[in-house]
Amino acid sequence: MSETIPIGSLLIPNEYMVRNSNYTFGIVMGVKDDLWGPSYRVFLSIGFDKWIPYDTIIDLFVVHRL
Repeated sequence: MSETIPIGSLLIPNEYMVRNSNYTFGIVMGVKDDLWGPSYRVFLSIGFDKWIPYDTIIDLFVVHRL
């Protein structure tokens, strides 16, 4: 993995999400590397966890690393 987000990092909605009235935030719970690069298991504030690719996280969230 070239660039990783540490487990436990807080994901805060970026300007794009705030403009679209989406205030979802999350916490990185796990990481796996697959064919398309790293994916992160993120627990979202809307009540469930989901595997999200690195590029999507960077596009939608501000990452506060530990």
